[in-house]
Amino acid sequence: MIKIAKYKGSLRFKKLLDDFVEYIGNTMIPHGDIVIESGVILSKEEIHQFYHAKEHLPLNVRMKEVKEFILNWSNEQINIRKQQIEDEFEEAYRKWVVTLPEGEERKAVYEALEKAKQLRMKIFQEKMQHEISLIVKKMENIPALLMYKSVFQKKVFEKFHPDIDEELLSLLLKNGRQIKQERFMYEDIAPLIYLDLTFRTPAVQKQRIFYSFF
Repeated sequence: MIKIAKYKGSLRFKKLLDDFVEYIGNTMIPHGDIVIESGVILSKEEIHQFYHAKEHLPLNVRMKEVKEFILNWSNEQINIRKQQIEDEFEEAYRKWVVTLPEGEERKAVYEALEKAKQLRMKIFQEKMQHEISLIVKKMENIPALLMYKSVFQKKVFEKFHPDIDEELLSLLLKNGRQIKQERFMYEDIAPLIYLDLTFRTPAVQKQRIFYSFF
């Protein structure tokens, strides 16, 4: 138990937590362009640039900002498309409706154009909302406790601490089974608080608090 306690209070474990959180954050944002149709594209470079520009923020706040960035883009595209369809409708109205004499034919053409306008807008909005909802639903808040439970897996240590001592790894994996059942030890307090701060507290403040624990 002493070996586990020393590791959980080490800078090496802190680095593993930081790297794991950053990795999880990167998996939550789109890995490709958001393509609604030709010409309506939010590139992954724009999303990643925005995400990394917010690295001073806690992860959950950061994800909220990215989600809002994507939603604002989608609303902007809907407004652009709405104006485009309105402009095309006005042009068609002047070309095909105004030139007709008053009567049933003129009314029928107008109604057909109006229905076509509404249908085009409906199709675009529904496609946009469907695509965006699939993306932003992955950006939900992550509880610190869930993240901490997820750390104690062999694949996590192999990826983020590949040279870890085999005996220590075995002890940590065994301890991880207790943690999954929420049977914590005293030495779990500091890393749990640190993860909670990672999700809720700006980086500078988090570091100050961290050094008072470890």
